[in-house]
Amino acid sequence: MTCTSAKDIWDKLCARFEHSSTQQLNMLIESFFQAQRDCKEDISTHVAKVQKLFVDLNDELAKHNENTLSERMLTGRILSTLGKEYDNFKDVWDTIPTSTQTVNLLIEKLCAIELRADKLASAEATALVAHENDKKKSNSMKVNSGKSLKSGADCAKQKFPCNKCKQPGHWAAECLQKQKHAGNRSGKLAAKKNTDAFLVHVMGASRASSMNADTWYCDSGATRHITPNKHYFVSYTKFANPETVVLGKKNVLMQAYGQGMINVQMFHNGIWHDAMLKNIWYVPDASAHLFSIKAAAQNGYSTTLNEKEVVIHRGDGTVAASGTLINDLYALALRVCIPQHTAEVHLATQAETLRVWHECVGHQNKRHVMKVLKPHGINVKAKKNFVTDVLWERHIGRASELGQVDQT
Repeated sequence: MTCTSAKDIWDKLCARFEHSSTQQLNMLIESFFQAQRDCKEDISTHVAKVQKLFVDLNDELAKHNENTLSERMLTGRILSTLGKEYDNFKDVWDTIPTSTQTVNLLIEKLCAIELRADKLASAEATALVAHENDKKKSNSMKVNSGKSLKSGADCAKQKFPCNKCKQPGHWAAECLQKQKHAGNRSGKLAAKKNTDAFLVHVMGASRASSMNADTWYCDSGATRHITPNKHYFVSYTKFANPETVVLGKKNVLMQAYGQGMINVQMFHNGIWHDAMLKNIWYVPDASAHLFSIKAAAQNGYSTTLNEKEVVIHRGDGTVAASGTLINDLYALALRVCIPQHTAEVHLATQAETLRVWHECVGHQNKRHVMKVLKPHGINVKAKKNFVTDVLWERHIGRASELGQVDQT
């Protein structure tokens, strides 16, 4: 205890709990002009709270011999604390003559509006409950009706046999034999689909006049990188049988004869960076070089497209290549490094017949054609009439030597 007398204790209590007259006035002014309505309060409780602040503030102003606030200030403060749902009422209140705009009239109007709103909300709640009850009743009727229809259908199934297996108890659409037949059919379709799985769908390789013959285009529909230029390859592996490339929009079929690697340079940040494209398919009939977004994604690259450019990122987030949108096509900033010694690219395969090679090399002797192709790993197949063709060539050759045949 630091107090030595009752007077010291009283002074400390006054300093702790009593405010000076000036402080009290400032607090009342702040409370009156910052008062807000609590959404949980009804309108009469809120108006009473503002009225009390108004009375206390006028009393404190009178103690300081200052001008008190008018009743119009109170009505204006009450209207300013109301929400947007009272905007229409505020417009109506402004039309009332100023001499009759009393606090009691304001309270009467606001309470009437609140009572009307409560009745409307109660009516809507009652209608909602009635609607939910009607909905439940309707669902119950549907269930009962469904049960009766189901029981009627069961009786009909027992009365009339199935058209497929001639047994009662089910319809033809529910017959197990029909479902088994459908399963076999779907299996055949799936097998056929698997046999066609080697088809490569290229959605963007169209013969558009706006394409540049040396430009590589970024294609989201192509499943493989594609080039029609055989001189680009530094290494090449031909397919045992040509793979079919399908143009989805025009349903055009083209042949891919092999795949290999191409050395390229990609331009980014003002510098050409060396790179290598792998598994490039050689399609002579293609009208453009296509860079497959799907093939790049399978190798860990991600592609970002926007309305102006395309950017290809590596797995670590660094930029590998970029391009711009030209004539509605994403053209990559990429150029091919043509090797001095290109890989040997053969269009024909083992499936080609000896007659095809015989015609391609200027109708040379077929045995000679086979000897020339064999060191290059090309084993052509002869047709059944191969012996007859050889004998006919010998006959033509001897007749030509004797001057009996005009070879022109």
